[in-house]
Amino acid sequence: DGARLTAAAGTGTILLPPSQGWSMMKAAARRLFGMAVVIAAVSAAASAAEFPIVNTTEDDDVQGIAFDGTNFLVSFQKRSPGALVGAKLVSPAGAVLATVTAPIGDPPDLAFGATNYLLAWAEFSNYPNSTARGLLVNLSGAAVGSPFLVSQSNKLDGVDGVAFDGTNYLVVWTDQRRVVDPPQPGDRDVYGRFISAAGVPVGNEFKISGAAGKRASVAFAAPNYLVAWNEDVADQQVYAAFVTPAGVVGTEFTVNGSAASSENPLRVATDGTNFLVAFPDFVGGANDWDLFAQRVSPAGALLGGVIPLATAPGAQFFPFIAFDGANYLVTWTDLSGDTNADFVCDTGEGLCVDLHGQFVRADGTLVGENTWLTPDAGFQAKGPIAFGAGKYLLAWVDRPPAAASGDVTGTFIPVDFISKDAFESGTAGAWSAVAMDGGDLGINASAPLEGLYDLKGVVNDTNSLYVEDHTPLNEDHYRARFRLNPSAFDPGEAQNHFRTRVLVGFEEAPTRRLLAVVLKRQGGQYSLMARSREDSNAQVSTAFHDVSGAPHTVEVEWKRATSPSSGDGELRLWIDGTLQQTLTGLQNNRSSVDFARLGALSVKDAASGTLWWDDFESRRASYIGP
Repeated sequence: DGARLTAAAGTGTILLPPSQGWSMMKAAARRLFGMAVVIAAVSAAASAAEFPIVNTTEDDDVQGIAFDGTNFLVSFQKRSPGALVGAKLVSPAGAVLATVTAPIGDPPDLAFGATNYLLAWAEFSNYPNSTARGLLVNLSGAAVGSPFLVSQSNKLDGVDGVAFDGTNYLVVWTDQRRVVDPPQPGDRDVYGRFISAAGVPVGNEFKISGAAGKRASVAFAAPNYLVAWNEDVADQQVYAAFVTPAGVVGTEFTVNGSAASSENPLRVATDGTNFLVAFPDFVGGANDWDLFAQRVSPAGALLGGVIPLATAPGAQFFPFIAFDGANYLVTWTDLSGDTNADFVCDTGEGLCVDLHGQFVRADGTLVGENTWLTPDAGFQAKGPIAFGAGKYLLAWVDRPPAAASGDVTGTFIPVDFISKDAFESGTAGAWSAVAMDGGDLGINASAPLEGLYDLKGVVNDTNSLYVEDHTPLNEDHYRARFRLNPSAFDPGEAQNHFRTRVLVGFEEAPTRRLLAVVLKRQGGQYSLMARSREDSNAQVSTAFHDVSGAPHTVEVEWKRATSPSSGDGELRLWIDGTLQQTLTGLQNNRSSVDFARLGALSVKDAASGTLWWDDFESRRASYIGP
């Protein structure tokens, strides 16, 4: 069957046969897609930036992404009938260019080599007697030859990873040739085999783990591969070993020796020199899986301490990693909103199953904070990711509410991403805090600005209405873009109150306003202005630029001065994609942006009416663009 998942509870495993529903199992398992068939939630649609990759009438799964220098290849599984496996060639514009398929199996892992990709998967045509097969795919997304045997073993638990060393590929898998009936702790092993760039097995398959192991991952940085895995006795330790391109397995060493269970899948990536191993630990409590990482040197030394990637209550697990030349982006499936951990989006759970992410510098420093990557309603899980063409491609298993089946959806993530929310979850769950004022601010489904939902604020007193984003972290260069419709709002003209802030960026501890977008209405004419606070607490502002009482796209860019005396801070304002004004020479070195509020802020007496917001996005470093 091939579709398997380690349960979020620390004691069990979930298995989903093709023709059956959920059943709890005690044996270990590894595939995540099974969750997708049971999700139920309020209705919503994917945001416009998301695009379909695999959208058959059956349940679809995804496992890996690789980049060939021009396009991406995304591996998938069509679960029934026959559990067809294959891959889609995707352009940097999000167009699906070609499809290649092969018969029955788990969704493939993959890597790009010299001229072709290698797909490798566990074939379950004779389940439970399972083997590993491979298939080369060329740059046009077409099969090169036919599927071939990777392993002579017919006792695979699943192919775990593929990497390329410049000459050959290394395929690693969890092997059950020592498994007895009933299975016992410590009876599984990690094996590997080289495959040439021409798709020919090289040498014999060989054991990589020491006493026992399972759920491996592999990455190559010259001169060696690093293979990491979960130990298979107490399911606690994370082990690793280097493998040379000649097949020599180095001494096994401990990556993480925590006593907490680590039996969910882990992931290895490299920056070209060092490696990053991301792994889950069951820290206790109610289904509380946290996600950590450890840097490893080419000599096998642990660099720095354990890096806490995601430690919110609930389950954060099943990581994927890509490196962009400066930072890693680690993605994972987050169930922190699934309060009863039943993998079902129950009423009131909001963003129950979603993908989150965290940027990590090559030196192990966290960049920003955890953020939602798919703040949509329904079920989004797995999240393989690859970097290419200056951006990341993220793909996931996507099951919108009331959908008959799950599909594979993709989106591109810029390297300077901080956060986004198009409110398509039907909740404000992607935000760190909210000020709804008894329901005056809320998610709106009646004639929204975009999609199925937007954010609507009804102003009837002087209380501020806002959603608050904590994902910025000491940002010296912050930009935000959003949609705004002011058409039914009066800031209080009758009492000579003309202005209301609609976006504010703050420093925390102490709280200090650093930048703002200000909406003005005077004589019935709306206009917008951007403002920055200088170190002296004086404020500098653009002019007000007239806009109509209709939806507009607003973008602001704020840049901190490089030193207390440099005076090289900047502020820019765009409206509907057109640069309206640039302020330079700002002396604003004192603070950096730590959080932002979107809404109706600093509301004055006699203000009344309605405002709408939508499609919020924030980034660091450079201009977002129209």
